Amino acid sequence: MGAWLSAALVAPLVLTAGCAARQPDPRGERAPEVPAPSAEVLGLRLPTDAYLLSVDEIYDGEEAADLLTRQCMRERGFEWRLIDRPDFGDWRNRRRYGVIEPDVAKSFGYHHVPALLSPTEVYEEKHRRELALTPQEKKAATDEASGCQRRANDTLWRGIRYDDALAMRFSSKALAESAKDPRVLRAVRDWSACMRGGGHSYPTHAKAIGDARWDMAKPPSREEKAVAVQDVTCQERTGLVRTWFRVDSELQQKWIAAKPKEFQALRAAKRSFLERAEKVRENPGG
Repeated sequence: MGAWLSAALVAPLVLTAGCAARQPDPRGERAPEVPAPSAEVLGLRLPTDAYLLSVDEIYDGEEAADLLTRQCMRERGFEWRLIDRPDFGDWRNRRRYGVIEPDVAKSFGYHHVPALLSPTEVYEEKHRRELALTPQEKKAATDEASGCQRRANDTLWRGIRYDDALAMRFSSKALAESAKDPRVLRAVRDWSACMRGGGHSYPTHAKAIGDARWDMAKPPSREEKAVAVQDVTCQERTGLVRTWFRVDSELQQKWIAAKPKEFQALRAAKRSFLERAEKVRENPGG
């Protein structure tokens, strides 16, 4: 219960799909815009994705919870400001295999950029809303035992058992296992040879990403970005990401097929939650 809340906290949200956002620079300077995802990224759809809530589905749940929270708060004599959540799209696998987009490599190197995976505006707006609450409003909204947010969450999830841990575990396990598959290892060797041809010696993809020369506390250096660009170029030449994605998908599908009842129940629970959230969004007072 409450899976959408935990997901929203883990992955700060939100940017309009197809638009760019400014990523804060550690020095306070204007940083490059975050590019929209490439066609390759949008094509990375893994079997377990169908059982896990996407950013947009999390937003649907949050919007429904906000509407229920507002209704509850009004009953207690308070207001609750709603937050606009635009459509985002499904970019969840954008960094699953590392930096794979030329534009991202050119601008950010190997740096972790939250807005590449999920936008930040909605998360920041929720934070501002909470900071603006009076002590009485905060207790009415967030009290763990009787708060309106808890009440809204219970309403949305009542009777629904959505245990996404199995799908998340299979997703993580498939990524780790696929990295050891002979087909992926062969592609990595080809990638490494390609990198040497460009003057960069890395035995594995992970070694390039984790090079100690990259200072993540500072903006990416020219050298880091140059290596990342070469990395992406070599991925394209060797088909590394295509091979890895194919093996990753095969493993996930195999494991899902081995537990049909569990995954059918998970899909049904997800569908029930989204249908309930949609009814609230269509008729918040009903």
